[in-house]
Amino acid sequence: MQVQAVVIGAGVVGLATARALARRGRTVLVLESEGRIGSGTSSRNSEVVHAGIYYPTGSLKATACVGGRRMLQSYCLERAVPFSRVGKMLVATSESDMQGLARIQHQAAQNGLTPPDEALQLLTVEEARALEPEVRCFGALLSPSTAIVDSHALMLALQVRMCQTYEMCLCVLCVCPLCDPPLRWWVLCGVLPSVWVPCGWGPPCRVPVSRGICSSSCLSLARTLPQ
Repeated sequence: MQVQAVVIGAGVVGLATARALARRGRTVLVLESEGRIGSGTSSRNSEVVHAGIYYPTGSLKATACVGGRRMLQSYCLERAVPFSRVGKMLVATSESDMQGLARIQHQAAQNGLTPPDEALQLLTVEEARALEPEVRCFGALLSPSTAIVDSHALMLALQVRMCQTYEMCLCVLCVCPLCDPPLRWWVLCGVLPSVWVPCGWGPPCRVPVSRGICSSSCLSLARTLPQ
């Protein structure tokens, strides 16, 4: 198998990146230093899928959060990955906080949360307490599109789908400095893909590219790669 792209890290970002590369026709190899997928940062998150309420309008965070949430929900429904729109309440604990809720509601609308199933809803005290009897507030906003997802089921779905559909394989290798035996053997065999994507986190790991060196924590090239 001719490897065209290497992704370092088999967490949710690495697997999603590998899927995107594979869908564009590249043969992808995913390298992971742990014994299984999703054992690093991806195993230590809250699994909350944020609605995209607070970010500055037009910013990359706003557009990626709102659009990404919709795409993630669609993918999870398609692949039977547990995904639940549990919603969340933002409460005003004082009369003056009500103005802040109005600003947040406006910001969310500016970010595209305008469909009926996404728009933030202003709740009275009675409506808020009907949802959460123990809450004490002067009013609240309900974000109906805030959700939770089973992150490990999501990563398994990405892995299984890619291995079944695309030319992609997952290797559990210790990606360490170039002197590390598994990687040194792999490099000496002449496997030098043109695309390296670091998606891991931790101490920098140096891996070879056609020209230059990149780090698995932050990418840096000694020379410009050929187009």
